[in-house]
Amino acid sequence: GGGGGGRMLCVDDTHRLLSRTLRERGGWSVTNWNRFSRKDRRGAPRPPAGAAFDAATVRLPPTKAAFAMASIAVAARLRAGGVAWIYGADREGIRGCETDGLPDGTFEDVRVVHAVDHGAGGIEGVDRGGAHVEDSTGLFAVLRCVRTDKPMTPRDEDLLENFKRVGGLDVRLGDDVHAFERWVTYPGLFAGGGLDVMTAFLLETMTRSSDGWLGASLRGEPGGKEAFSALDFCSGSGTIAACVRRLAPSARLTLLDADAVAMCAARENLGTSASVGVDSSSDVGCPSVHLPAAYALGDGWTGLSDDERFDLIVSNPPVHLGLRPEFTVLRSMCAGFDARLRPGGEAWFVAQRYVPVAGICAGIGGLAADVARVCANDKFAVWSVRKPHGKEGEEDGSLEMKAPKKEKKEK
Repeated sequence: GGGGGGRMLCVDDTHRLLSRTLRERGGWSVTNWNRFSRKDRRGAPRPPAGAAFDAATVRLPPTKAAFAMASIAVAARLRAGGVAWIYGADREGIRGCETDGLPDGTFEDVRVVHAVDHGAGGIEGVDRGGAHVEDSTGLFAVLRCVRTDKPMTPRDEDLLENFKRVGGLDVRLGDDVHAFERWVTYPGLFAGGGLDVMTAFLLETMTRSSDGWLGASLRGEPGGKEAFSALDFCSGSGTIAACVRRLAPSARLTLLDADAVAMCAARENLGTSASVGVDSSSDVGCPSVHLPAAYALGDGWTGLSDDERFDLIVSNPPVHLGLRPEFTVLRSMCAGFDARLRPGGEAWFVAQRYVPVAGICAGIGGLAADVARVCANDKFAVWSVRKPHGKEGEEDGSLEMKAPKKEKKEK
């Protein structure tokens, strides 16, 4: 890619290790573009505007469509003759990108220039230890490609609009199937931005439970339709939040996710202002007012202000990083229940059966240690916990809903 001293765009260098190496050893002026938020660094749905870059590095995204989206974004910001370096694991499909995935006519001389077993080698003078690779086993490769002089069209440069997909979404809540006629997705969203089998199992369990805000809302029980506050933790495109709103139109919703593109989809799916909908629980289809949803882009709880509390927290948290199990997000979420739930509030989440939820929560202590398994099938388990109400007469600021007490867990 030529010598240092030019402008380099680093795409999805999560821990900034490669960026630092390029600055310190290569003399590059580095600009980072991360789609996902990391700690106090907020993600962005597109690269920063400005002058063209001389070179770029791209961490291979998890799906073919997400790679196409990233490669078009890079092509739109890379000067003619600039070099893009794309790196990833064989198991992630890096070698297939040599012949498939790059936008037509925008890159040439595409070839593998470096391939190593884990722990060996580097990228033409750059220490490979600077590149964070989530898949820690097997072979890794680096593709080198050169930007042609083919101009980008305005549609190509309108990254989100170019890759937006609009369809429908059907979700079973209780005995009825609820249709969301316009549902926006983008490449790289969890479950393609739709409804996955685990989230469906979580929603089914919650709506059939005799103990919980969502089930009470579905059945029209006292307290179930009150304006409780709900957090969709790791919201993605907003599937869970949309279902909460459908059953409890007056709920105050907050959607939290680290993915900047997912937040764009969620805003389109749930809107940014109050709206009038139809109360589906009513036989006559009574109109209901949907309160504006709040959106928080951030890495877990860091995306929220310190004083935000909720009556309901619902999540299908990620338990993989790349191709390996990773429970950091799950552990952080459970550790936050104490501080983030209002007295009387409840949290519900789903995980694969193999995930050691009980052990993780026992190690955290506090409210997390009271997390109990509510329902399970042969693959997944739904877990829940309720924060006790304050002492009688205390003003705890929460909405009290009378519900059956859970049986005590056996020691």
